[in-house]
Amino acid sequence: MHPTASTVHVVIGSLSGPTKMPTDPYFFVKSDDACRLIGICYVGSNLCGHPGFVHGGLLFTLFDDAFARCASNVFSSRIGMTANLDISFRNPSIPDRVYVYRSEVIKREGRKAWIAGEIRCLRPFTAEEMLRRQESTNTGVSVEEKEGTLVAEAKALFVEPRNVTTAVNSTSLKMILNDTKVPDGTRLESDHGTGFQSQTSLEAKADEQTTFALTQDAFGDESNAEVKYKVLSWWQCGLLMIAESISLGVLSLPAAVAALGLAPAVILIIGLGLLATYTGYVLGQFKWKHPQISNMADAGEVLLGAFGRELLCAGQTLFLIFLMAGHLVTFTVALNSISGHATCSMVFGVVGLVVSLICSLPLTMKNISWLSILSFISILSGVFVTMISVGITKPGTGAAATTKTDLYHGFSAVSNIVFSYGERPLRSFMGELKDARDFPKALYLLQAAEIGIYLLASLVIYRYAGADVASPALGSAPSIVSKIAYGLALPAILISGVVAGHVASKLIYMRISHGTDRMHKRDFLAIGSWIAVILTLWVLAWIIAEAIPGFNSILTLISALFASWFSYGLPGFCWLHMNAGAYFASSKKALLTLVNQSFWG
Repeated sequence: MHPTASTVHVVIGSLSGPTKMPTDPYFFVKSDDACRLIGICYVGSNLCGHPGFVHGGLLFTLFDDAFARCASNVFSSRIGMTANLDISFRNPSIPDRVYVYRSEVIKREGRKAWIAGEIRCLRPFTAEEMLRRQESTNTGVSVEEKEGTLVAEAKALFVEPRNVTTAVNSTSLKMILNDTKVPDGTRLESDHGTGFQSQTSLEAKADEQTTFALTQDAFGDESNAEVKYKVLSWWQCGLLMIAESISLGVLSLPAAVAALGLAPAVILIIGLGLLATYTGYVLGQFKWKHPQISNMADAGEVLLGAFGRELLCAGQTLFLIFLMAGHLVTFTVALNSISGHATCSMVFGVVGLVVSLICSLPLTMKNISWLSILSFISILSGVFVTMISVGITKPGTGAAATTKTDLYHGFSAVSNIVFSYGERPLRSFMGELKDARDFPKALYLLQAAEIGIYLLASLVIYRYAGADVASPALGSAPSIVSKIAYGLALPAILISGVVAGHVASKLIYMRISHGTDRMHKRDFLAIGSWIAVILTLWVLAWIIAEAIPGFNSILTLISALFASWFSYGLPGFCWLHMNAGAYFASSKKALLTLVNQSFWG
C-alpha cells in the first residue's frame, strides 16, 4: 500500500506499532467464484480492552478487513461495502499472540456477497513442546494445538455500489481500495499445493509505483457524461454479436462441407462451436477480473505490458479492417448478382464504401444494435430462400460422408469454419454492457444461434446443391432466386461490416482520446476526429477488397492470419495468466491447464 494511503488505513496505520501490530498482516488468497482467504497477524499488548484481553473491536476490524478483501475479488468493480457484520465471541483473546483468520464467500447474488469466517489464536510453544510435536507425527496432538483456539466467528453481507466510481472519488480511498489489486509488475508467491497466493511484501514493491488508478472500466464514470457508452442490455449485446458472426461465415459453410464431407464437417462445426463457447466464457472471466479491459489492446497490456498492448492493438485493428474488406467484397458480389453485372465491380465497391461509412457514424453501439435485428432477419431470409430453392430444384446431390480432398481445399474449408466462429470482438461488446456480469447470457444466445444455423444451412444446401455448391452459398440457387436471396441478405452484409467498422473505429478513437474527456463530448473536434477515423479505416478496407476480390480467398486469409488466434489461442493464454501459480492445484485445474495450453502452443 502507498505510504500516503497507509496512514489513514486503520489496520496498517492506526493499529500498527511495536507494541500493537508490529508487522502488516500476511494474506493467502485463492481467487475463484468462492474466494477464500487466510490471514496471519501478530497482536501486541497495547491493543487491550480489559488488561490481559484483546479488545473485541480489534477482532471486528480484522474480520471486516478480511471480508472486504474477499468481496473485492468477486465483484467486477473490485469494490465492496459492508452492509452488516455479525460476530460471535467464543473464547477470550490473549495479547502477544499470533492470530490466524479465515474467510470465504459462501453465497453471491448480483451485487451482494455473503461471507463467513473465523479467528483463531495460536499460543506459543516451548522448545520441549515443539520437539514433541515434531516427533509425534500428530499423534496425541489436540485440534487446538494444531489449529489454535477458536476466538470468534462472524458472518457479513457486502454490497457492490451501483455507481462505484462516483462513490469512491477521494485519492486516499482509491489507494486503500487498490490494496486488493496487485500492482502492475508485481508477481505473487504461491503455494502450489493449495492454490492460495500470498500478498506479503507488496507494500514495499508498491512504493516503486508512481500511479495508483482505481481499477474501473475503460469508459470511466459516465454519470454526468454527455455521451454514454455502457448502455447495452444482454439481449442487445447478443443480437449485435449474432449480426457480426452469422453473416459471411454462414455463406461459406456449404462449400466447406462439400470439400470435407458430411461427417468431418459436422464434427468440426459442433466441436469448434463448443470450443468457441468455452473460450468466449474465458474472455468474460478475464474481463471480470480486469474491468479496465475494453478491447484486445487492453488485454495485451495486462498480458504482456506495453509491448502486448501495441501488438494486439495492431492485430485487432488489422483483423477488423480485413473483415470490413470481406464485407465489401461480398457486397460487390451481391450487387453483381442482382444487377446481372450491369456495371464495373469497382463502382459497386465504392457504393458499399459510402453506405458503410454513413452507417458507421453513430458513436455508441446502442444506436447500431437496433440494426442488428434487421441484420439477423435479413441473413436468415436469404439463407432460407436459398435452402427452399435448392430443395425444390435439386441442382445436385451431396451425400458423401467423406470426400477425397487436397491440402489447399481441405485447409481452406477448415479455415472457413474457424472464420465463422472467429469474427467476434467480444471484449468490445462487453465494455458497453450495462452490467458485464450479463455477458454469459449474451454469449450463450450467440453460440446457440451460431451452431444451430450453421448446421442447418450448411447441411441442407450441400445436400441439395451437391459438390459444386457455390461460395457464397446464395449463388447456388437458380438465377432469379439467387438475386432475391442476395437482395434479402444485403442488409446483413452491410450491417455486419458496419459493426466491424464501428468496433475498429472505437478502438482507434479511444486511443487518440486517452487521458482526455474528448470522447464524452459532442463538439467539433470530437465529432471531426470520429469521422476522420471512420473514413480512414473504410478507405483502407476498400483498397484491400479491390486487391483481393475473391470471396473464399479473403476469408481464408483472414482466418489464417487472425481468426484462429483471436478465437482460440489468445483465450487460452488469458486463462493461463489468470491461473498462474495454481495450474495443478486440483485435477480439474490440471486438465484445464492442458486444454488451454493446447490452444496456443
